[in-house]
Amino acid sequence: MGKQWGRVVSAGVVTLVLFAGCTPDAEKPPPEPMATDGPNQVVIYVPTMVCESCPDKVSEGLAMLPWVDAGTIHADRKARQVRFTVKDRSAFDIDAVKETITRKGFRGVQLLTGPTSG
Repeated sequence: MGKQWGRVVSAGVVTLVLFAGCTPDAEKPPPEPMATDGPNQVVIYVPTMVCESCPDKVSEGLAMLPWVDAGTIHADRKARQVRFTVKDRSAFDIDAVKETITRKGFRGVQLLTGPTSG
């Protein structure tokens, strides 16, 4: 698992902090998307979704988007993929998905599938 070094400055003292987890081992091409089973489904790849709490954080972010059906969000940490259904295909915005998930601390989000046709 990759590691990142961060620098924390407090009261004039510089402290180095090692951030472990939530970073990919290496840049790899995205895997085959997980299966879809209905209309309006989207599958995204989140390569930095690696720790136990990551799927919950990504799901929380997606649930904030008004055109995402929050009850359909399925995050698979091992596959580093998330499947969800959009309520309105015309409202789907991959840039909004990427921005929302990035604000939750995850980089490199890619669209794998979607929205599927019915």
